[in-house]
Amino acid sequence: MSHYLGLQLDSTENTTIQKSLEQTSNEYGVHDSMRFGLKSVASEIVQGHPLEKRLENFDKTQLQLKLNMRRQTAGLHSPFRTLMEVDALSRVKRPSNLPSSNFGLDILLGRDETLEVEDFLNTGEIERSQMDFHNAMENQLGFNC
Repeated sequence: MSHYLGLQLDSTENTTIQKSLEQTSNEYGVHDSMRFGLKSVASEIVQGHPLEKRLENFDKTQLQLKLNMRRQTAGLHSPFRTLMEVDALSRVKRPSNLPSSNFGLDILLGRDETLEVEDFLNTGEIERSQMDFHNAMENQLGFNC
């Protein structure tokens, strides 16, 4: 463990221990930046509504629910097979300048059954970066001089 500006840093992880204002304040009740570093505003921001967290984790929760149902109905091999298929389909990538729809992954995760805003507001027009395929491949493979 190393100490720097009053923050305790673990050498294996880049984590800091957050202290309250009472612990880092000087005699005037103001945060002492010289001893304890700059004050983190992120720790003072009020957490969002609980529904926001549930909506952020909705896809993960639904996948976990589907995998649990598969395990109960088809056995232990079924969720493992599904997770291997998700891993294999998420690795398939096109060159960086060509759009990739990941349609197989969408089918496997059940996203083909819903209509999202991104599905109908995406214009699909070809951008200027998509036109120059050879330069994009040279940059991706490191052949540019």
